[in-house]
Amino acid sequence: MVTTQLCWRVCCAFTLVFFSAMAAYAQPDSATVTAAIHAGRLIDVRTGRVTTNAYISVAKDRIVGLADSAPAGVPTIDLSKYTVVPGLIDCHAHVLGNPKDQSSASGLRMSSAQKAIWGVHNLQNWLDHGFTALRDAGEDDQYTTTAAAGPQAVGAARPHILAAKEPATA
Repeated sequence: MVTTQLCWRVCCAFTLVFFSAMAAYAQPDSATVTAAIHAGRLIDVRTGRVTTNAYISVAKDRIVGLADSAPAGVPTIDLSKYTVVPGLIDCHAHVLGNPKDQSSASGLRMSSAQKAIWGVHNLQNWLDHGFTALRDAGEDDQYTTTAAAGPQAVGAARPHILAAKEPATA
């Protein structure tokens, strides 16, 4: 009886510690600012307000705050000559394949592996041009779309993807 109660208590304690550690690991510490961006002009697209000389505090890959001065002790990216806007959204994107080949047979000339390689390349291009989210308008190979989205699994940056379940038809 005593052994069963002891085992039960040890098991509960271990489970509590395990899940507490997992919760702490899964939630990034938003107070740890890793970089700052000095924006010459910052546009708030919700209100239309334009702020000059704003500092954007960033923790890892997330914006955690805005301020009138740079946070102490973190590197600052100087964009004081530029206007900064929130990430853009492409509402009709085709992730896979060569974007320069618009023929109806383009998908037939490539393997799934080639489409995935183009997908990774295309995702990086969207990100480089300021698109932080996109809606995939439908691909015939959903497994390849998943493979192209794979950079996130290894910690690489990529836009957020909302995949269409079915292509739009008339």
